[in-house]
Amino acid sequence: MPVLNLRSDLAEADALPELMAAIGRRARVAGRRMALASAQTKDRALRLIAERLRANAAEILRENARDVAAARQAGQSAALIDRLALDA
Repeated sequence: MPVLNLRSDLAEADALPELMAAIGRRARVAGRRMALASAQTKDRALRLIAERLRANAAEILRENARDVAAARQAGQSAALIDRLALDA
C-alpha cells in the first residue's frame, strides 16, 4: 500500500513505522497526563486545541486533499476514501 501524505515529505517511507510508533508513544504519555489533570486544565487544553484547529484549518484541509488524491491515485476503495476525507 502506498504511503499517504502524513507529512511524509519530511521523512522517508522506510522511516514511517518508527515515526508512527513515536507519535503513538507521545499520545499515550499525553493521554495518561490528561487523565490525571484537573477539569480546568482539560478545559483549557480543549480550548487551545480548538483554537489551533481553527487557525490551521486551511492547511489541514489542503493536506487532507493531498491525502485523498493520493488514495484515489493508488486505487483505494471508495469506502476508505470516504473515511479519509474531511468535510469542510
